Amino acid sequence: MTSVRHDRLGTYAETLRRFAEWFNRYRRPDGSLDAPNLSCPAYMPVPLYAHAIGEPGLLHASLACIEARAGRDSHFLLAPGRDLLSYRMAWIAIGAMLGDRLGLARSLEQQLVPFQDPRTGGFFGTETACRAGEGEICFDSTANACAALCMVGNDSAAEKAGDFLRRLIQPQLEAGQRLLCGWHSQHGPVTEFDARQARVYSIEPGESLQYLYKLGLLVRAFAFLYCRTGEEADLKLARACQAWAVDRSPDVWSNTLGHKLGWSAWTLFAITRDRTYVEQSCRIADHLTGLQQPDGAFHYPEYWPPYAQVATEWKLNLGCQFATWIAYARTMLKGDE
Repeated sequence: MTSVRHDRLGTYAETLRRFAEWFNRYRRPDGSLDAPNLSCPAYMPVPLYAHAIGEPGLLHASLACIEARAGRDSHFLLAPGRDLLSYRMAWIAIGAMLGDRLGLARSLEQQLVPFQDPRTGGFFGTETACRAGEGEICFDSTANACAALCMVGNDSAAEKAGDFLRRLIQPQLEAGQRLLCGWHSQHGPVTEFDARQARVYSIEPGESLQYLYKLGLLVRAFAFLYCRTGEEADLKLARACQAWAVDRSPDVWSNTLGHKLGWSAWTLFAITRDRTYVEQSCRIADHLTGLQQPDGAFHYPEYWPPYAQVATEWKLNLGCQFATWIAYARTMLKGDE
């Protein structure tokens, strides 16, 4: 065992242990979380985290709790006036499939598909746009929903989402320019936007602090499409999107906004067994471990106010995500033993 690998495994194990101690303070036996006013985002990544750290009890309890909450409170999944609704449902559907909670996965699929715009194949993020049948397509929701629909086996809806993403991204990759992510169901690509929202709508090569997590979601969409279709072009697109982030971003390994590249590296390694993705996963994990706070949770400095001002809901949400990517890196490294 090399010293770097040994040190990484030790650091990852200690980071996960400390986060688990923090998380367990909020964990109840029935899968609920003990903090006031927790909504869907607090629960959304918990099943994935439980699966990544090998805790089936937490996995099944959290999914049971989510299913019960969604059953008695219609606003749990469809929070009035909120965006990213289809993104959140896709997250939970992925967790439900990992936990073999197939009835929940089926229910989420049925609630997710109406958010798909029949003309473009992209997904609306808000209930208002969904009901109106027009509005901005949510890039994050479309990419995450595409992967989730592949997992639940809805190939038709997944392929429509994939077609939208291919049409949007492939020409831009080939042109080698910035990646525009915005689309309106009636007007097409969003090319004009407020400067304060620039990172939402465009990923700029050579610029720091870009929303690289969008590329992580995109990689997973194309990777899962490849697994369903067997089309090498989809795998090529997945690898090209990961390479765009790595090769064209000056701060890829220190920009927490790219944390989901750890998720996509895990996914690509699972498909290709290319060890390049192990190192990429570890580089992301190395950065995330440095964001752990004295209490065991994590900070997100590019996105949050000072740590003491951050709501518990978001510490739970991002903490479970960061811990999952670290757990994936640890799993890949331990596979060498």
